[in-house]
Amino acid sequence: MNHPDIAATSDVRFSKPYRIINDPEKNIKSDEIERQRMLTLLKKGIAGANDDDPVYWDGEFITAEKDSSFEQAHQPGAVLLQRMMDKPAFKRILEEHGVNANSEIYIFTDGDIFVSPPGRAGRVTTAIKLDTELNDDFTTLTEIAAAVGGSVSVNNAVGITQWMAFHEYELPEDVKGIKNLIKHLEFEYSPSPPLDNYWGMISALDDQSVVLSPDERNKIRVLTNQFTGRKKKLMTVLGEIALGPQGPTATLLNCRDLLHELGTPPFLQSWSKAYIDALGWYGSNAGEQISDLYAEQLLMTAVILDIYPAAGEDEPRNHVAGYNLYAPENIEKSVPDIIFEFERHLEEKHKVPAYTATLAAYLLMAGKAPEFLVKELPDSLLLGTPEWITFCRGVALAEANAIGSALSMTYSDVMQLEAIEPVNKDLEILHHVLAVDPIIDWALLNSIVTLDSVNSNYPAAVESAIAAYQTFGDLYTQTATTLATPLPSRKAISLEILQHIVPGCDFLEEKILYEKKRGYPGFNSFEPLAMSMVGLNMSNHLGTSNWDLKKGTSIYQSFPRLLPNLVSTEGVFKRRFDQAYAPLAKAMATTVNLVLSALPPIDRVRLLCGEVTLFTIRPSVAFIQPPDLFPQEKQKDKDAATGRYGLVLCSNHEGRLYCYELFTLQGECRENPELAALIQKENSLQQPARLDFTGHINSLSKTASLHTLPTNIERYTHGVPHGVTLSSQGVIDKLGTFPAAEKKSSEIQQSHYKSFYSGQFNSLVDFILKHRPVWTYEELIEDSRGRTELELKLAREEEYFDTFINIIVPFKSCIEDLTSDDPDRNRGSVLSCTIELAINVLLVVGVVAKAVGAVGKAASIGAKSRALAKIGLGFLNSVFNPVDGTPELLYGAGKYLKKGALGIGKLGLHSLENATHQFRKLTGAADSYDLIKAAQRLDVAQGTWRPLDSAVDSFVFAAVRRNDDWYALNRLGQPWGRKLDDFKSTIKFHLPIRYKLMPESYARSVIKEGLPLARKKVESAISILSDTGSNDDANLVLKLLLGDASPQTRNQYLTYLNEVKADFAKVSLSNLIFDGSKNTEALASLNATWYKEWKAASHTEAARKKFIRINIHNFNDNYRKEFFNSGTTADGLVHEMFHGAPDTSDFNYALDPDIYQKGYQQLDVGPLLNLASGHAPAIPGKYPPVYLKSTTALKNADSFAITTSLLSQLATNRPVYLENIKAMQAALDRSRNGYIGVDVLVKLNTV
Repeated sequence: MNHPDIAATSDVRFSKPYRIINDPEKNIKSDEIERQRMLTLLKKGIAGANDDDPVYWDGEFITAEKDSSFEQAHQPGAVLLQRMMDKPAFKRILEEHGVNANSEIYIFTDGDIFVSPPGRAGRVTTAIKLDTELNDDFTTLTEIAAAVGGSVSVNNAVGITQWMAFHEYELPEDVKGIKNLIKHLEFEYSPSPPLDNYWGMISALDDQSVVLSPDERNKIRVLTNQFTGRKKKLMTVLGEIALGPQGPTATLLNCRDLLHELGTPPFLQSWSKAYIDALGWYGSNAGEQISDLYAEQLLMTAVILDIYPAAGEDEPRNHVAGYNLYAPENIEKSVPDIIFEFERHLEEKHKVPAYTATLAAYLLMAGKAPEFLVKELPDSLLLGTPEWITFCRGVALAEANAIGSALSMTYSDVMQLEAIEPVNKDLEILHHVLAVDPIIDWALLNSIVTLDSVNSNYPAAVESAIAAYQTFGDLYTQTATTLATPLPSRKAISLEILQHIVPGCDFLEEKILYEKKRGYPGFNSFEPLAMSMVGLNMSNHLGTSNWDLKKGTSIYQSFPRLLPNLVSTEGVFKRRFDQAYAPLAKAMATTVNLVLSALPPIDRVRLLCGEVTLFTIRPSVAFIQPPDLFPQEKQKDKDAATGRYGLVLCSNHEGRLYCYELFTLQGECRENPELAALIQKENSLQQPARLDFTGHINSLSKTASLHTLPTNIERYTHGVPHGVTLSSQGVIDKLGTFPAAEKKSSEIQQSHYKSFYSGQFNSLVDFILKHRPVWTYEELIEDSRGRTELELKLAREEEYFDTFINIIVPFKSCIEDLTSDDPDRNRGSVLSCTIELAINVLLVVGVVAKAVGAVGKAASIGAKSRALAKIGLGFLNSVFNPVDGTPELLYGAGKYLKKGALGIGKLGLHSLENATHQFRKLTGAADSYDLIKAAQRLDVAQGTWRPLDSAVDSFVFAAVRRNDDWYALNRLGQPWGRKLDDFKSTIKFHLPIRYKLMPESYARSVIKEGLPLARKKVESAISILSDTGSNDDANLVLKLLLGDASPQTRNQYLTYLNEVKADFAKVSLSNLIFDGSKNTEALASLNATWYKEWKAASHTEAARKKFIRINIHNFNDNYRKEFFNSGTTADGLVHEMFHGAPDTSDFNYALDPDIYQKGYQQLDVGPLLNLASGHAPAIPGKYPPVYLKSTTALKNADSFAITTSLLSQLATNRPVYLENIKAMQAALDRSRNGYIGVDVLVKLNTV
């Protein structure tokens, strides 16, 4: 048997590793159950409530589900609290303060405690803090409470506020916020398809992906040419084989299915195998099985490289196979137009046959521009518009959750996802970041920035793009703000004046003043009219002194400053109204201009280059006036009936008539070809124009023809939104003609943005608003002026108000719906009151307070429909701080958004990573089941690799081991590609932690509890070895785990134990470093150099010297996994102390099995038995095996630690000890004292 030199063949590791054996799959399922409980409670809590209603969740609880993220995080605190409650000192405090021992107890983050009765909580808290032992536990519990959302208890009930805080959701303040959170929790996120986006071998999908090297890409291209003979594209050859010469026609809807058929037939797997063999990849050797998915991925990779040989190399932004998707000439083109041009580009530049061009385009765009492949895109969605930016951010959100998921989503799916507001600050930052790329593309399309400027100075280009977009977006919000500001009113001004003059008066608006009899003392008893001081001041009647209180002291005596200081309300009102009207008129013009500028390019050309005739629509106002027996219409009646909320714009351009309906109330303009045909048929262009009318307003004329209109007349007369009514009866009147501009179509700006800022539509907008405004200056000022009851009585102006109410009628339904509790009515009202920043008359006419509030609500929704992402420059400064970034891609979150390019600082990166993980937790995308399985395997590790010897940087990723070789890990946890010769395994591969990390104080409390047990175990082992009566029993374990039970071995072991005992007598928590980093898989480690300094130090100095490092997160996790068994902590401390004076090393460990039992610990001591018998492999996996000498057990820390624990068990529980001895001996017997390859389980630390 070979026994090599220990120092030459073994790594000396002063630490004991741990192994996470949690069940993320179970965590995900438990989280889902818990989330459904929360959703049920949330929905119940807001049933029947209005969006603006505040929400209160105190006293609302759900049951935490076993193994959920919350339950696992809360459990350590619950156990610690229970142990504190079980301590005599705590029970004594409760008894002294009259608190029931069975009272529910909660510990809160702020250091408060809840007990029953609550009035005694303060005194109980003070008493606990005065007890040193209890105070340590109490302090740790408050820190745990902070980590788990606010409180710790011993029950499994969790309140809504705590659950929200734990999952890092900001608690919504109102019902609207709760509804958004519900949408966030309920949204059905699409998973990644089997091959993601097809580009996984060429472009990194995440920061732990290995991709093809340039040499490998070249080899694949060479092999493809050999297979195809350079006569046909690989896709063509595969298609002919798999689909036949008359295969189905490819469309964007069936491309994925067709590509799957190309890559999966069994007879085509030989092609994949040929590539693998030639490349020398995993799968080329005997016994190396490859999956169908691996084979299909490789074929698709070869197809991509065959279509576009430069795939995987640096390519200019937005370029796919040399085609610039976001070139300025593509502004406001539709997706079908872009795909058509891209297909032609592939045919011309890359020799792709026309019948495979759609497949080729799909395959290339899938990895580079998934936004073009989303299903069911509307025809109105055009590149370079604000709507396109919104849509692209939705795609980026989907891809951030799961690569390739957008390929299976519809436009509606994407927009539903985009419409969900961020539920915390980290997600808000993610939303903002994901808007950066779409905004840059918008700026490129609109020539605000150039591709060269983006490449040469990315941060500056980003700043310019965002500033331009924000300025453009602010037009909408500023317009909405202006329209949402009520105009001045006489009533408000009158109240303001009186409050200033008589600040102590509390009845300014009460109708308690009556008119005195003229010339007589007393009051007018005939038709008495009560008025308020505000109302009288509006009409300047307060200054007459003719109105006063019927009883009590006269107001003029009570307020002697009243009359001398009265100011005319009318003058102030007129001045303020004129000041407010100017920005209002500008906002109206801006909105109409924005609406027209947003028309498709061809429509803008028609309106700007043709002769535009304006038409109005109204009902018939015909009547028969004797003695005439034929119907007639009066001009005044026609004007009154004409719809003020819509206008027909007809352009005669290049010999054809095009008609558009402009609805200023809804901010909408749409072409109506049927209306154009009707106007042309009826020769309406030749009608006399209303603007040319010079007759008397009461003149009569022949009744106009009543037509069946291809539109809803109520859209013009009542401002109703577009609905199911597509035709109606009405009259078309010619308003006037706007002369054709002397412009060529080539001069028209080709974008919404440029069209607006060029002022192309200014003249037409001015013409429209001058001759057919939604309201006139006179109408608005009269409404804002308002009439008091006294003025009505005196002037008899009811007719005016009857007329004015007709302006308000269209809003009646809108107001009722917006203020309704019915969510369906409420939703419909938003559509009826605003579509893309509607021009809401209710914002400026002060009919009732409800109307103003309703429209403010509608306007904010309208503004949001345009303003995609309000990214301020302050946001750039706070998140994109160029301090410590490195040029790494934010995978799945943007096309070229680089950590280093923008210089995203540490705070920004933390927020992005945290937000992305929160995002993916909803569907389990953060922990795919395939990766869950990979993380539980011993052959998967995380490490570093430098792709080329000349490369400066190495990167970290997960790899899988096969026959002593390391390979990249694919998304299914399978090996692929070439051997990674320079891969250096660092730690076991772990999934992102799904539960909260415990604070440092928790590890301190665990160690504090374990130290006395460790001392006791060592003392018990010494006692057993010193007791001759126990020799026979003790010798059994010495022989099994240390190799023999000779006097020399006993004496050496006893010496070590006494050294460890002496060290334990001196060691305290102050000698420990509590390390919160996660860059190791060790539980703890003893530094030999620091240990020697500690030993040599004086008593005072030794108390401050640190020499043991506790990796708190590993330690805490192991403690939780062992069901909070303090005996396991003690064994770990004993293990580390055997690295001290005994100077032992780590050659083998007792291993954690996959089975954990509450009440005792189980360990697999097979590796220690192999070491003691001389059958422990010096180099795992080497064949033929080389074994360590059996005497190595006497230098192995874990052999001594487990022996010590078993001897301590002999002193306290001999029957279990003998069971363990029997199990170990039986394993040796079965192996005939050879290598043991199965688990040998012993029970330790029974409680």
